[in-house]
Amino acid sequence: MTSCRLSLAPSLTDKPTKAERKLARLLDKHPELIKTDTVFHVDTFITESRAIDTVFSASVDTLTVYRDNVRIRYERLAGDTIMLSAECLPDTIIRHIPVKVQTIVDKGKAGVPWWWWAIGVLILIILIVIGILRYVLKVMT
Repeated sequence: MTSCRLSLAPSLTDKPTKAERKLARLLDKHPELIKTDTVFHVDTFITESRAIDTVFSASVDTLTVYRDNVRIRYERLAGDTIMLSAECLPDTIIRHIPVKVQTIVDKGKAGVPWWWWAIGVLILIILIVIGILRYVLKVMT
């Protein structure tokens, strides 16, 4: 009885591909092709409002306190009963996380611009016309 052990089989993604090896070799020889840039990832968290109510007996005046995004309120009810309520107000937390990104710089096409080709063709046409005119004038004389 034999069993197939897939967990021990070598993974196909362990070795870099030929294209990855060539790119790594190129970037080792020409580090100026790599551009490191910083991109900011923005995370936004909105906290929820939470409230707690409590009722107890005492003789106190009505009082509301706001401190550090928390509202505490003491209310005098009928008789000597006091209602205490505390509420944590919602808040928005924004984090800017810098992330370093490496990109490959594109140097553009290496070669002759199109207008050089246009000038070359124009000069060639002028030379052909001059050659034809010289031949025609030589034959006529």
